[in-house]
Amino acid sequence: MNYLAELHNRGLSYSSLATARAAIGKLVELASETKLQGLILDVFLKGVLQSKPPRSKPSEIWDPRIVLDFIKTMPQDSELSLLDLGCKAVTLTALVSGQRVQTIAALTIRGRKDKGGLSMCESCR
Repeated sequence: MNYLAELHNRGLSYSSLATARAAIGKLVELASETKLQGLILDVFLKGVLQSKPPRSKPSEIWDPRIVLDFIKTMPQDSELSLLDLGCKAVTLTALVSGQRVQTIAALTIRGRKDKGGLSMCESCR
């Protein structure tokens, strides 16, 4: 209960708290071969849901052609700055993968080496 309260105090969503509760319940079930009887946890989560109702997803759909048309107007890749080339690559990755912003932000090139053994991070400096 304290763990879920701490997560709530950190501002995590109801969905995150419900996922944590399910994980805790599964661990208890595996460790003791009994199901977590969590009426108090259920009441807590219901209170969280009422105090911080989930936001509805945007119903607006944007047209990716606007972005693709802009990318078509950009110079050849060899003529782009490293920053512009990186932005173009991230934008195209986001479009083809359909990932959320936080997933794209978690991508990293740390530890990657090119054929000559040069670290990608070093070559980007």
